[in-house]
Amino acid sequence: MNRLSLLLLVLPACGNDPAKQPDAAVLHDAQAIVDVAPPDAAAHVEGLILVSQGGTVGSASTSSGVSSQFVEGSVFGTPLGTSGPCSASHMPPSKGISAGTITVTGTLAAITATPNGVAPLVGYTNAPSPPKPLFATGASITVQAAGAAFPAFTTTVTAPAAVAGVTSPTTMSRQGFTATWTAGAGPKMWVLIVGTNGSSFDILLCRVNDTGSYAVPAAAFALLPAADTQANLSIARVDEKITTFASGTVDVGVATELSSSPFPLTN
Repeated sequence: MNRLSLLLLVLPACGNDPAKQPDAAVLHDAQAIVDVAPPDAAAHVEGLILVSQGGTVGSASTSSGVSSQFVEGSVFGTPLGTSGPCSASHMPPSKGISAGTITVTGTLAAITATPNGVAPLVGYTNAPSPPKPLFATGASITVQAAGAAFPAFTTTVTAPAAVAGVTSPTTMSRQGFTATWTAGAGPKMWVLIVGTNGSSFDILLCRVNDTGSYAVPAAAFALLPAADTQANLSIARVDEKITTFASGTVDVGVATELSSSPFPLTN
């Protein structure tokens, strides 16, 4: 998918085209959403900026991106519930409101994300196209938004080490699944499962410690609708910082990730 990224969660995105089924690159290669008209004064607003790079398990190809999204409500979509460190949501919005021009520095090329469109149908365009790789391990990456309908902010995050040791599943059971990777120094891992049913999709995001494995329990899978019969897995090492405003929050993260090819999600 283009964004959710991510979810993405998730980042990522889940893409500028909500009718598009997510692909293996769950967290990166995103162009986000933005607007130019102010939201209702009483509305809760959320922002998510994800600077990411990674690839698909078993493939030599790589991807990178800067995803920017600001919405009234939740950037992850309609909440479906929580279970321990995991939360689920349905259909993240593909358009939103504007935080003005965004600059990303500390990357191997400085990136400017420019809003276009009118709220609530606004998107961000990155220039130049993010290089691959986009950043070096340990880099201090600063994200600054000029402010518009969404408040101005400046946040600095540290680029984590690349993710390794991920195996792409051939199937995944709702009775439980253990995600594994090569343990590192964190700061945190995102285990992101995107369940799909035709053009509809749902996100299960577990924020966990960088221990090398996490057993996603049946109780977490139960949050995903039974109609979701296909899935993708993305495992990301993420440094994120959340800034709180009177009207809402913005989550700025930098991530390295490995994603799977699609596979069946079974009972």
